[in-house]
Amino acid sequence: MTQKTKKLSVNKSAKAGITLPVTRFTRIFKKAAKVKQIDRVAPETGVYSAAFCEYIIRTVLQKAVEVTYEKKRKQISIQDVQTAIHSNPDLDKLAAGKSILLNDRLPASTISNAIITNEVKKAREESKLNTTEEATNEA
Repeated sequence: MTQKTKKLSVNKSAKAGITLPVTRFTRIFKKAAKVKQIDRVAPETGVYSAAFCEYIIRTVLQKAVEVTYEKKRKQISIQDVQTAIHSNPDLDKLAAGKSILLNDRLPASTISNAIITNEVKKAREESKLNTTEEATNEA
């Protein structure tokens, strides 16, 4: 009698050599496809998207670790991650206009920049109005 040996199950993430969960990405794509009434989703979409996200995360973390070592600290801060993102032109373009939340709040620097930009916009609008009023008064 020969006994059948059971094969160990290997998930898609392990097969692809990826840390992120491939099946979760595939499930999300399938849910989105149902909403948009798309019939099928290719099985590779989960693998490619998980690999892409893992690549982006690794790139950002490597740069953040470098920044942290340069500052002679042991803990990565949000500012280190932001510096890492802004040091790479492609990631900077990808994250343009986005900000990282800290405990569900924007960092103080982002808030102050937003306030300053709003004040600058208002000042520019007022100066435009003043110049148009002066031009009509001179005429």
